[in-house]
Amino acid sequence: MSNLSPKAKMLYIMTVCDAVDNMWSTKVKDITTSLLLSWFHWSMLGHYAGFEIQFAFGRLTRVVRSHFGLQVDVSTDLTFAKLDKEIGEQHALLDSKEIIASEQDRDIDKLRERIASMQLTSTKVHKEIAELHKKINTLEEKRAISRFTEECLSDALELEGQTAGMGL
Repeated sequence: MSNLSPKAKMLYIMTVCDAVDNMWSTKVKDITTSLLLSWFHWSMLGHYAGFEIQFAFGRLTRVVRSHFGLQVDVSTDLTFAKLDKEIGEQHALLDSKEIIASEQDRDIDKLRERIASMQLTSTKVHKEIAELHKKINTLEEKRAISRFTEECLSDALELEGQTAGMGL
């Protein structure tokens, strides 16, 4: 426990108990961002007071993810399929561009009379490769966000109809 006075500890206990009671009586679908922030602050007060409240942080994390999942109104499966297809297409295009770049680099060594035109073509291909890498990175970030969103939707479906405090 911390070095708080007994009166301060009692105040902190009452605050944490009020938060837990509030979590028990609130359905996941009715949670607001403001309420989540209040619960977080109450939990931090309890932690500051030295109370063993790690159990509440685990549940609060799931509730936050569920709240986020309920806010999403896109079809995750369709998004995943689309992103996977686009990433596959970009990888195939990238592979073909890398092969072209490699062949062009060898041709430059063999054909000194074409150095100027081959360097121009090679530069363009490398720029396209860089652009494709950027597109792939962007698509992979979107896929990661979509996976996270899917996890949040899963939590939302699993916790829908439950109170935030269930399982504490």
